[in-house]
Amino acid sequence: MAMKIILRIKNSHYLKIECCCYNHERNEIYTGSQDCLIKAWDMESGRQLRLQQSHSNWVMGLIYVPNPVKMLFSCSLDATILTWNDTGRLLQVIEYGGPVYCLAWDSKQRQLFAGGRGVVQIFKVLRPSKNYMQMDSEKKASNYVKFLEFVYCVLAHEDIVQAICCSRKGKVFTTGVDRTICMFESDRPEETVRKVNCAHEGGVTAAAFDMDANLLVTGGYDGSLNIWSPEGHRLDSFPNLTNLITSIAYLPSTHTYWVCGKHRSVVVIDPVAPAIITQWVADTSQLHDLLLHKVYHVEGKDMVIGLSEVEHEVIVWRYDCLIPHRVLHGHANWIQALVVAHRRPLTERLLRRDLSNVQPGKALKPAPADPREREIRFNAKGLREDGSGKPVLVPNPAEAELEVYSGSSDGSILRWIPEAEPHKDLWTQEELTRKPSCAIVCILYHPELDLLLTGSTDPLIRVWSMDSQQNIPPWRGGDMCAKGPDLMKGHTDMVVGLAACKKLVVVSASADKTLKWWNMCTRLVIDTVQFGSEFPFQDMAYSDSREELATCGGSNIVKVWNEFTKQTKYLLHGELPEEIVMVKWCRSNEGLWVTGGSAGTVSTWNPETAAPMNTLNYRNQAITSLLVDEHNDALLLCTLHDASIHMFSLASFQELVSFSGHQDQVHAMVHISTRNQYLSSSWDLTLCVWLIPDAASLATATSSSSISSSGRNKPQIHDKEESNGVAATTPAEEAINWGDDAKPYMSQYERDHPAVMPKVLQAHLQQTKSGIVTHRFHSSSSHDPELKQHQSVLHPSSSSLSVTLKAAHLGSSLLSKIDLLEAQLKPK
Repeated sequence: MAMKIILRIKNSHYLKIECCCYNHERNEIYTGSQDCLIKAWDMESGRQLRLQQSHSNWVMGLIYVPNPVKMLFSCSLDATILTWNDTGRLLQVIEYGGPVYCLAWDSKQRQLFAGGRGVVQIFKVLRPSKNYMQMDSEKKASNYVKFLEFVYCVLAHEDIVQAICCSRKGKVFTTGVDRTICMFESDRPEETVRKVNCAHEGGVTAAAFDMDANLLVTGGYDGSLNIWSPEGHRLDSFPNLTNLITSIAYLPSTHTYWVCGKHRSVVVIDPVAPAIITQWVADTSQLHDLLLHKVYHVEGKDMVIGLSEVEHEVIVWRYDCLIPHRVLHGHANWIQALVVAHRRPLTERLLRRDLSNVQPGKALKPAPADPREREIRFNAKGLREDGSGKPVLVPNPAEAELEVYSGSSDGSILRWIPEAEPHKDLWTQEELTRKPSCAIVCILYHPELDLLLTGSTDPLIRVWSMDSQQNIPPWRGGDMCAKGPDLMKGHTDMVVGLAACKKLVVVSASADKTLKWWNMCTRLVIDTVQFGSEFPFQDMAYSDSREELATCGGSNIVKVWNEFTKQTKYLLHGELPEEIVMVKWCRSNEGLWVTGGSAGTVSTWNPETAAPMNTLNYRNQAITSLLVDEHNDALLLCTLHDASIHMFSLASFQELVSFSGHQDQVHAMVHISTRNQYLSSSWDLTLCVWLIPDAASLATATSSSSISSSGRNKPQIHDKEESNGVAATTPAEEAINWGDDAKPYMSQYERDHPAVMPKVLQAHLQQTKSGIVTHRFHSSSSHDPELKQHQSVLHPSSSSLSVTLKAAHLGSSLLSKIDLLEAQLKPK
């Protein structure tokens, strides 16, 4: 769900807007209002193009039918249906016999349906709008040509027909205030009419058809939303959504329903879950601050048009895969760390023996092997030995339970659990710790021990039980009531990095310049490297295939350590003197190190030669977060003064796309491979879920820098006919080559209102070039009578300096004072 606002038109009408539609071919929006007017708007600039005024009462419905019909139909309470061509010329007036409340179009039979007071009239299109009076015989036969012809009248309801919608197969559904739903086939309505009585507790006021799932969605005065099969069976219901449902729109791009109520914000429903997901998408689509009474989906486009009574505003959304898919709230302070945990199923965790609470000196009996657990081995290049050739981040991720843990600067840890089915993007939030502690700097999930470890601004490492079980070993004084974290003491400054190594060993790096190896069975220190760096450590990464640790901080050098000998193996020397603040390990591309600097330099390193492979400097801003996506061979980075996430190709460092949605610095990112999503945390107190673009989207985004953006260049349009109301020209926009930097961009407003140099300034520039400075106004005064009169007052005798001094002394304007100063400075 990623709908982004692309256009807002305020004060579009004098009174409430009742309906709207979209013209694909001209990229225009039509709106109808209680002020009896129909207006056409440019989609790109929001400028009004035409005003069509032929109705004498409220305009209740608008439908534009594209090629080959190319006509706009409007209905009103004045008991008429009007037919317009796409340039605003009135073609035909149809007397309905009563107020008309809604319109619908059946593309299969090319029929127009109009709902009135208890009846639905069907009209057939006879000819397209381009055939308007082009034949001499037609001109002589009648004063106008018919475009719509009455076909049939369906007595469907006992009260006002509020909504009509059609399926692709030609089935028509109508709803009314009499609480009934009527359905029939468009080609034989009199034979197939069927009613569903008491569909809602109140009148049925809104309806939409889900083309993908082949479902009917209705809403009524009772504030509930019901989902129906095409045969009229109710499948699901969402009660008490709002006080009165006024409009429903189905969005195929996100597979969601947008529901509007009277003076209420939009409610977003996921019918697959099924659940209300407004809280996770309202930030992205800016739904919190908008009070809409109507929403319309543009068929064939990933767009939604909303109408608001506040300032009579028209709002347009467009689907954007590069903005957050979900926004998660829960933290009260900056979010510093993220980790993904692929845990074994609960039944296996309960039967598995805890290996992390063994008293020192006691022998550990080996647990029986679990036949369901596969042993994955990696070769020297970091690839699986079973021949699949793809790196595996966790054992059996398809069978594991996915959880995400986030830590903030107030010490709180939240657990985020998504739905097991990937197509259900619902997240459950749980609190792992209640008492705030020191700010969390790093976080680690140990898959073998099923434990969570955190490093904080204090010198302690906290070990958390993830199932609220006993965490402190009994031999250290713990009991069944001790639910808090176990503390691993040994450092003297904050812990900045944690790594889970082989043989149940965890390595920690601290700002006290030390590295410590911990035995997680006893939770005691095994070995310590004192003064491992001249400067405090800032980050650490681990390579399981090469059994190496990399540390950085305070300089342009990265130290790579042997996991078992605890000795420096080799150094990675940065080409620039900037400080390296971040280091990551990548298993793909035969294994490589990735580093980020304090001045925006990102480099990849060959671990065999310790030489840089590729280097990128991004905007000379400090890197705040790095993520290596091994499955898509991509690199994601965030900088200090940019809240966006930039995605690069790991091989070429070519920028692919940019994700935007955060409002502050991004300090942690993770890749959820089983759901094909990214998750990021920011100082804006939110976590954002991003959908990873597919190969086609990435290719389109990569080439968009050299070609025009889709929808930006409007086609050449020539209006050969004038509008029936107030005529307005539609100047065609020039094609803009976005890849040509030599040609500056010019907006539509600049084209319509070009800057004109004042005549006084033109005369001044011309006289300055010719060498005449003191008498700058003489040449221009002959063309401007007002300037000539003004000059005679200011300079009655401009050749005399005394006269000029006298005029200045009498308090003349600023122009005469400038003449005085120039005359004094002019060399004699």
